[in-house]
Amino acid sequence: MEALIEREFDMIFSNFLLSSIWNSSTMHFSEWLNHSNVANYMFLMQSSNYTVSSTDEHYLVRITLTGCGLSLVGCIMTLFIICFLPRQKGDGPFIVGNLATAILLSQLSFIGAENAYPTKTWCKVATAILHYLFLSIHFWSLCFALHLMMKLIGVLQTEKSKRRLLHVTTGWLLPTFIVGLTAIIRGDTYGTEVICWLTAVHKTRWAFLGPIYAIMMINFSVTIIMLIARALHDNRKLVPCMKRIKHLLLTFTTLVPVLSLTWVFGLASSNNMFSQYLFVMINSSQGLWILVGHMMFSSPVKALLLTKAIGVDKKDKKSKKRNPDDSASSEETEELQYNCPAEASPLRQTPKPPRPPAPPRIQVDTVFHMTGDGGPSEIPHGGLETKLT
Repeated sequence: MEALIEREFDMIFSNFLLSSIWNSSTMHFSEWLNHSNVANYMFLMQSSNYTVSSTDEHYLVRITLTGCGLSLVGCIMTLFIICFLPRQKGDGPFIVGNLATAILLSQLSFIGAENAYPTKTWCKVATAILHYLFLSIHFWSLCFALHLMMKLIGVLQTEKSKRRLLHVTTGWLLPTFIVGLTAIIRGDTYGTEVICWLTAVHKTRWAFLGPIYAIMMINFSVTIIMLIARALHDNRKLVPCMKRIKHLLLTFTTLVPVLSLTWVFGLASSNNMFSQYLFVMINSSQGLWILVGHMMFSSPVKALLLTKAIGVDKKDKKSKKRNPDDSASSEETEELQYNCPAEASPLRQTPKPPRPPAPPRIQVDTVFHMTGDGGPSEIPHGGLETKLT
């Protein structure tokens, strides 16, 4: 009896303690969310200082913080899928994993940069870190665009280590060069305004906007090329019209988050508040869109998750039931947009091996002769003939 009462008391106390911790943490988060002075994503793409109403500023900051929280969850889940699922070791998952890492670090730094403002030295350091990490996001998007083009034209003869070195150099080292050069030339303009960011004086912000615009132009060009390649592939396979539209939408949906194409909304004027709200909502949660729009639309990833969940390989299960006319399946869509091998590329066709020559046909001329019983007999010309008896 006493043991039962003690057990019930422990359960009641545990529930009370957990509910108290949850209510306290929720209250503190809500209080931090309502009184946080962190800037919103809107200032990242503005070449000059902007002014918005206090109401818009309040909502933009709340949207930014909520989006960053969702993005952090999406980045962690993306890294978990890439690291712990088998057969996710190609160049594509490697680039997406580094992109998710860059987004994760940049948004953590973005949220923590508000605490650096009272100290000018730390504000300059925070500005340099934000400048570097947000540049890294776009340079890793550029790496994915280059990876798609290399897959499409079949330039994969180089060693894997050399390709990885090229991607790491582009994604992590090139932003270091830009930030270091900016700090040497215009280091005195780092973090001198209300927020810890590049100042509009002497056009210092173009050290961030210039590379971003150039990368977005390249990524949009690659997206158009990939859509054309998808359409040519479906046209060659005689895919029905509705399925072609579905494949084009699927390809576009999976490429948009990893190529950072949504940052184009930041080009709108600060007076266009609809575009600014759209920019803040989508790009502050970019990690979530990578998880949902890219990883979850990936046919290999879905097959691997199904294999891990129930221990059945989806490909093996449906290999015998697959319709031979349905050649433009989701797996082929995945080949063109994510893991696209060179031999599946419509721009580079691997020649088929020549067929072995057919054996020579021997024509035998036959001559009819009469057999002893009066019936006709067929014997090859030049063979033994049967004489009439």
